[in-house]
Amino acid sequence: MKPKTSVLSKNTLILLTGSNQEQPIKQIELAHRLIKRRIGNVRCASKLYKTKAWGNEDQAPFINQALYIETILPPKLCLKRCLEIEASMGRKRIKKWEPRIIDIDIIFYNANITNSKELSIPHPHIQDRNFALVCLNNIIPSFIHPVFKQSIHALMLQCTDTLKAIEL
Repeated sequence: MKPKTSVLSKNTLILLTGSNQEQPIKQIELAHRLIKRRIGNVRCASKLYKTKAWGNEDQAPFINQALYIETILPPKLCLKRCLEIEASMGRKRIKKWEPRIIDIDIIFYNANITNSKELSIPHPHIQDRNFALVCLNNIIPSFIHPVFKQSIHALMLQCTDTLKAIEL
């Protein structure tokens, strides 16, 4: 009798990481390593970008980076692992748009569209945030947003967010 083998299919997961506390670049680098260990192979990372805080500008600027990951995990388990990584790094969720040691958002999972209480994919506000689009444009400019049916590059050019993302 032959042993059963199964081929695990890899999925494309796009994450956006951000930090504005406790040496943000070091926090982004740590998150990158933890994501690689707990979620999947990081195939590509955007450059680092600095921008004023979005939604609540009365705080330190953020450093952001987009990650292109291959994973065998389903979306909800990816979310669970992202939240575990944030908690292990000291993230406490108290108020919306507050300063944070790390923020890990699921932006895309393949070209899937998911809307549930705990998870929305694609991220519902990506088209409104220049800092996110600039990071994404650095690694996946031709990717077609599954809801808006436009490339990341086109969405970036149309974005009305005036907060500039500055490459580090």
